[in-house]
Order: sequence, then structure tokens, then C-alpha cells
Amino acid sequence: MEESKEAIDKVRDITLAEVEKDPISFEDVDVQRVCSDDAYIYRFVEDRSGKIDDAAKMLVETLRWRKSYGVNHMKVEDFPAEIFRVAELFEFHPDKNGISTLYLRIDRHRPVSKWKEIIRRFIVFNIEQAEKVATQNNKGIGLVVDARNGKIYHVEIDLDLFTIKTILNYYPGCLQYLAIFEIPWVLMAILKLVKSWCPAHYQDKFKFINKSNVNEFIGLENLPEFMGGCRPMLWPKACFTAPLAVHLEETGVVPQGSCDQLNKNYNFALQEFYQSKEYIDWKNQSNVSKNKENIKLNECQKDLKTVVSVM
Repeated sequence: MEESKEAIDKVRDITLAEVEKDPISFEDVDVQRVCSDDAYIYRFVEDRSGKIDDAAKMLVETLRWRKSYGVNHMKVEDFPAEIFRVAELFEFHPDKNGISTLYLRIDRHRPVSKWKEIIRRFIVFNIEQAEKVATQNNKGIGLVVDARNGKIYHVEIDLDLFTIKTILNYYPGCLQYLAIFEIPWVLMAILKLVKSWCPAHYQDKFKFINKSNVNEFIGLENLPEFMGGCRPMLWPKACFTAPLAVHLEETGVVPQGSCDQLNKNYNFALQEFYQSKEYIDWKNQSNVSKNKENIKLNECQKDLKTVVSVM
């Protein structure tokens, strides 16, 4: 333990020295974490097999990336509600061991050429949110890939590479496993490619699961119903609070003319959301609230007319 503490202190000192040279390239909140969070620094030390200089270099590059990519400032309102409603990538209940989970549904994906950058940012946003929960629980993240019915046209290699590189380069020690659920043979070549991007110490994190062993690995009581588990879909609050794509298009957040492509490519997934009990209840509640507002507005107008007539 003393050796680990010594390594952590050395990496911290090297990192803070770099921060002092170029403070504008780093976020204060990230620097504060380096100053106070030994466990965070140790993840870099462990990932680099105890090599101090390599660990410090990796940590400095991570902090620079976090500042340049605006990771600390990402928020739900930066993304259209539809990207949450599609439910292609989302946080779910922890597995049977308390590990936070992210689910990726391969057959949900459809290319939206003008949305590449916002999708990349959405991937980072989800990893960052899951990592915050995992840090509190001290258990890491499990990425569960529902590969059933996946076809070649559901895969965009550049997005896969971006996701893997983001996790490997900027979130070391966070990924506990990458569980692939019932992968079809047509995607095995792509899986081999993905594995080739990962260093040796990540190879044993790839797990193949199916209906016969998913209970043992994740637990049916923790698994979503669409994969044969007991948990209903967990629609995030952002599905109801995030701005619609058309509004973000009007303000220039998403490219002009991209909403039509989104609605066309993802209509099948959006319809599933619109038919969900959660959406129907929310819509009904919204209509009730609007009716109450209209009644209140009408009453105010009547009162105003009465005052004016008296005067």
C-alpha cells in the first residue's frame, strides 16, 4: 500500500506541475479531483502497470481532453429528447453485483450523417454520467451490448472506435466488463476488430452471454424485459425534459435539415416510446396542466374585463 501511495503522490506532483505551466488548458474541478482523489489517480497508475511517467502522461492528456471537449459542462439540454427516446444507449439498473450498467442496442442504430458529432458527444455524456455513479459506488461500469438481430448496416466502425478509445484513453479502470448478448455470426468479424483495439489487460473483460447464463452474470431481476429480464424499460427523465430536435435545429445546435432524416431513420424506435405507458401518462398530465392554465388565463381575462367595465 505504501508503494501505491508513493506512486500516486508522484503522479499527482507531475500532473500539478503540468497544470501550473498551462493552467488555461485544465478545468478547476478536474484539478481539484487530482488534488483530493487518490483512487482516481491510482486508476491511471494501475492501467499503466505502475509506470509513473506513463500514468502521469495519461492523466494529463485526460485532463486536457476533458477541458477541450467540455465534458464537465455537458447537460441534458444539449441533446434532443429524441436521442434519449430512441433508447439505443442508456443507463439501466445495476447488475446483481451492484455494478452500474450502460446498455447498447445494436439493432436500434441507424446512420444519421449530420448527427455524427452530437452522437459522439452523447456517448461521452452517457459514459461520464455512468462513471459518476460508479465512482460513488466504487464498483465501475458494465457495458451490456444487446447484439441480437444486429446486421452489418447497424454498425458504424468510426463510432465504435470512438467509444472504445474514449473509455480506454480517458476512463481507465472504469470498465469492469463488456458483455455481448447473443451476437450473430455476421458481426463476429467486427467484434474481432473491436477486440484488436484493446490492450492485453482488457481482453478478459469481453464476456459472451446468452439466455442460459445471463441470470448468472447479470441477474434476471436486473435485466430489462426486452432481453428476457424482469425490469421494465427505464425511460430517463430526459425523455420528457430535453428539448425537441426541431427546437435545437432552429437554434443551430443540430444541423439544418437533419430532423427529417432522424425521424425517418428512427421512426420505429420513437413509436415504441410514444406507445409506452410513461409517455402516455406524461402526455395526459401535460394536457391536464395546459387545461388548468387555460382556465386560469380565462378567469384572469374575465376579472380584467370586470375591472375595466367598473372603471
